[in-house]
Amino acid sequence: ILADIQDTFDMSNSQAGLLQTAFIFVFMFVAPFFGYLGDRYSRKWLIAGGILFWCGTSLGGSFMPVRIVAYS
Repeated sequence: ILADIQDTFDMSNSQAGLLQTAFIFVFMFVAPFFGYLGDRYSRKWLIAGGILFWCGTSLGGSFMPVRIVAYS
């Protein structure tokens, strides 16, 4: 999927690598926090919050302008 992201956003290989690195670092620092929350609070509400967040970002992404990519 990284190749598709690079094509859509005209990213260089170094920019795509930075994007992957940023994802790993954010995941690495956020995962223990949610592990802590999962041990102390209702996981049902954490899952519901995650689904709500996912739906919100999907809805927000649907308003992004369509860019036509010409394949040669």
